[in-house]
Amino acid sequence: DIAGQLWFAKAGSVGIFRDGRFETRFIVPERVVRLAAARDGGLWVGAGKRLLKSTGGKEPVLLGELSTERTGVEPSALFEDRAGGLWIGTTAGGLFHWSDAGMLAAETSHSDITSITEDREGSIWVGTEGGGLDRLRNRVLELHGSAAGLPFGTARSVCEDDAGTIWATGANGALVRRLRDAWEIVREGAGWTGARATCVAGDRAGGVWIGTYRAGLVHWRDGKFTTLGRNDGLGGENVRALLVDSKTNLWIG
Repeated sequence: DIAGQLWFAKAGSVGIFRDGRFETRFIVPERVVRLAAARDGGLWVGAGKRLLKSTGGKEPVLLGELSTERTGVEPSALFEDRAGGLWIGTTAGGLFHWSDAGMLAAETSHSDITSITEDREGSIWVGTEGGGLDRLRNRVLELHGSAAGLPFGTARSVCEDDAGTIWATGANGALVRRLRDAWEIVREGAGWTGARATCVAGDRAGGVWIGTYRAGLVHWRDGKFTTLGRNDGLGGENVRALLVDSKTNLWIG
C-alpha cells in the first residue's frame, strides 16, 4: 500500500507481512482474491465478482459487483488509474471500470485479461490471453495485435519505462517495446541473450527489469543488458513476476 506495507491474499485470507510473519487481517468466502493499493491509503480487494475496499486494515466494505451473467468469472488484475477509478480484469469475463458512477464493462479484444497498466498520457494498456494488447484512450479501444506488428496473441506482462516506452512479453517468450509508434522485437544481440522473457517492470531510474524462463533476471538500461543469476543471489533461474515498490526495491517471484 502507499504506506509501504506489504499485503498478501491466499485462499480467501487477506493480511500483511510484518516482522517476518504473515498476519491475517480478514477473511472472505471467495478463494480467488486480487489486491491493489488505493491512493487514499486503503486497499482494493477483488473477490470473485465482488469489489470491496478495506481502510486501515479493517473489514472490507462492498462497493459493487461485476455486471456479468457468466459463471466462473474471477478477478485476474486490479489497477487504480490516476483519476482514482479502478480497472478490474477478469478470467473469461472481460474488463470492468469502477468509479463513483458505478461499475461499467469495457470492450476488449478478448474476455481473458492478464495485466493492466497506465502510461503518462493516461492511456490504459490491457494484456489479454489471446487477443494481444489493447489500448484504451479517451474512451476508445485500440487493438494491438498481429496486424500492428505484435508477434504474439497472448500478452503476459506490460510496463512503461521512464522514457514513456511500453514494454511487453508474450506467451511465446518474445520481448517487445513500442518505439516511434511501432512495435519492435528485442532480438538477440547487444547483451540480450534471446532468452524466453516472462515479465517486465520499469525501475523508475531509466531501466527495465526483465524476468526470463531458465535464464535468470535481466536488467536493461541505456541500451545495455545485464544478466543476474544464482551467483548474484537470485533464488532461481525462472522469474515469474516482478514488482518495484515505492522505495524502489525490486520484488521477484
